Amino acid sequence: MLLYTLIAISCISLLFSLVLLWYTRNLVDYITLFTDDSKEVASSLQDYHDHLKNVYNMDLFYGDATLESLLEHTKNVTEELDAFVSTTEQIIVEDNNE
Repeated sequence: MLLYTLIAISCISLLFSLVLLWYTRNLVDYITLFTDDSKEVASSLQDYHDHLKNVYNMDLFYGDATLESLLEHTKNVTEELDAFVSTTEQIIVEDNNE
């Protein structure tokens, strides 16, 4: 009777470990996809920032306070998004190393 109980507990433990492994792998895939999408958004935002900076530096708009604050806001959002992407990349690297 004890042998059957130990075999049952071992099988349940193995099944639980396999399910946990499958879930972890899917979670890492999701985070990887999310990070890739975040990189694309960050790249688009950087392009927008560069375009806005070029418009601000035109003679017609140079010194405009609204454009200047918009440029600063875009820069701040870009930095925050870059920090977020870096953090998620570190999580992926740590998960892949384990």
